[in-house]
Amino acid sequence: MKLIVALASAVALLAAPASGDPTLAPLTIGALPTDGGSVVFYAKDLGYFERHGIDATVNTMSSGSAMSAAVVGGTLDIGNSNAATIAQARERGMPLRFIAPSSVAIPPPAMTDVIMVAGNSAIRAGSDANGKVFGVSALKNLTQIQA
Repeated sequence: MKLIVALASAVALLAAPASGDPTLAPLTIGALPTDGGSVVFYAKDLGYFERHGIDATVNTMSSGSAMSAAVVGGTLDIGNSNAATIAQARERGMPLRFIAPSSVAIPPPAMTDVIMVAGNSAIRAGSDANGKVFGVSALKNLTQIQA
């Protein structure tokens, strides 16, 4: 969590007025409503941003793709996304940068990502999903690749 605050502090200092105004520097942060995005909400609730001179506004976003678009469009100052989304955006000339990884996924012996279906579904194994259409939260990112 200290890393998130440090990164946000660095961004806020870059955006802070040069006049030395003692008021808090505004910073609009995008976060996913998942356990991976929880550190931003904890930092906000525990007052970490304010303690470091940041007036943080946290906006919940639906995906890393949406967050990336909001950063490029100026709606967000900082957000998080996955490597696939950032790589595709940079290939298209968008000025996104990695500040630091917010998490690293190391596959355990048993994978933990799941696709859930209704109990009465005909899909019982991965091969039963071949040729089926699935809805995902965002296109052109890791969620689409996994489905």
